[in-house]
Amino acid sequence: MRVRLAAAVNSRVWCTGYARRRDLISTGGRASSSELGARRFAALNPVWWLSLIAILMLMTACSGGSASAPVIDSPAPEFELGLTTGETVSLEQLRGNPVILSFWATTCAPCRRELPVLDELAIEHADDGLTVLAINTGEPRRLIDEFVAELSLGLPVALDDRGAMTRMYEVVILPMTYFIDRDGVLRYRVIGQPRSSQLEHGLEAIM
Repeated sequence: MRVRLAAAVNSRVWCTGYARRRDLISTGGRASSSELGARRFAALNPVWWLSLIAILMLMTACSGGSASAPVIDSPAPEFELGLTTGETVSLEQLRGNPVILSFWATTCAPCRRELPVLDELAIEHADDGLTVLAINTGEPRRLIDEFVAELSLGLPVALDDRGAMTRMYEVVILPMTYFIDRDGVLRYRVIGQPRSSQLEHGLEAIM
């Protein structure tokens, strides 16, 4: 990406410089102050141009992001999803319980290892009201059912058919796990398969 940008910038600088030289020849070698300013602007180091482009892209991303994007120690984004049982579940319904959200897919090997562990945690902390919600990121129902049956999972499985929640929670890699406390506040997040220490930390943060 940087190579392409640098090539594009160098090409623009060269073309601009060529146009300026051509204009000078046609006007007898005289350059106006505006032409001199434009020439200096065009001759800026390509690295400076790349830095400026990166800053503008970052500013655009920050200003154009979702207002409900997940932020640690802030209220978790609200959601409502259908379950494989035909029921629906929402964050509002889960208020008062500690919640773990696990985004997963059948093709994700780390998810295959993580979900049984989360299933055991849900059973172990059932008396504490812990709810573990396994959120599939839009795969065909047949694959989901086969996967759940193969692993003998007892977790409630939610269906993010259109990927709206996956985008809202800014899932960039699978699995991705969120820990939400009883008040609906997001307390911890793990990108990738959680280690035992991370699961313990997340549980402590929401119990």
